[in-house]
Amino acid sequence: MATLLDILSGVGNVLDVPGSMVRDSLMLQNPFDQIFSPASSIGRATSEDVLKAYKILNNKKSLFNTAMSLGADIALDPLTWVGGSLFKKSPSLIKSLSQKMK
Repeated sequence: MATLLDILSGVGNVLDVPGSMVRDSLMLQNPFDQIFSPASSIGRATSEDVLKAYKILNNKKSLFNTAMSLGADIALDPLTWVGGSLFKKSPSLIKSLSQKMK
């Protein structure tokens, strides 16, 4: 039986698919492997992996590395840039679709 944390992890992995595809592309890995198992975290590059591959980060734990990884997570995730506009436009889109269906 799946626990609540397993379910939340799966939901997070599904939401991370676009960002994971971008990170995998930057790492020159197959970006489409997440499509077949979107709820799994196996085979996904992290933003820290990308920054280390481009020699921006070192292997030490530091506040700088954490801040750079967070910034890369935000910058490399396409949902960061289009997510808000989708929610702003969705009520008018739903309204126009429902009127067309009547």
